[in-house]
Amino acid sequence: MCNVEDEIITHVLVSYQFASQSWGWRCAAYRDYDISSFGLSLKNMLDRTIKDEHGEIVTMCCNIWQARNQMVWNNKKNEVNHVVFSTKHYFAEWNEAQVNSIKALYRDVIPGDGASFWVKPKQNPVKVPVDAVIFIELSKYGIGLLARDDEGQVIQGRSEVYDGSVRPEMAEAITVKDT
Repeated sequence: MCNVEDEIITHVLVSYQFASQSWGWRCAAYRDYDISSFGLSLKNMLDRTIKDEHGEIVTMCCNIWQARNQMVWNNKKNEVNHVVFSTKHYFAEWNEAQVNSIKALYRDVIPGDGASFWVKPKQNPVKVPVDAVIFIELSKYGIGLLARDDEGQVIQGRSEVYDGSVRPEMAEAITVKDT
């Protein structure tokens, strides 16, 4: 992304200016990191925060990586505040789902109007949400799924990229068929 250092995981997710600013905006405790290893950086962040914040740290890693992918593959630059807001928003929705609530996070959203929430399944069943992405310019599409038990623990996940052009609903149907 920066064409200054090798693109290793520690640089992309921790020491790169965009990542460093994202962590700094989130919390001052994240600014003191060890750039010799992503594992050490992550451990330091986890050690300096309470358990309830650990999921948000992982979500921030995912969002920084997605911002990197947008820049590398689509030449689209993200703003630090967008990554931080997206992290907070996603994690707030995830936490809301963990208490098995279907109420909306926003007052003007009506349950059942199309807003999506991940809701814990009843005891013993497995929940397998699927999703797809279409890369029109590349004539490719990707699929993904994540099987979770009633405790929210990941049982298995899968993602694939295929050649061809399909409609989004067809890509999701292929995901279900190939599962």
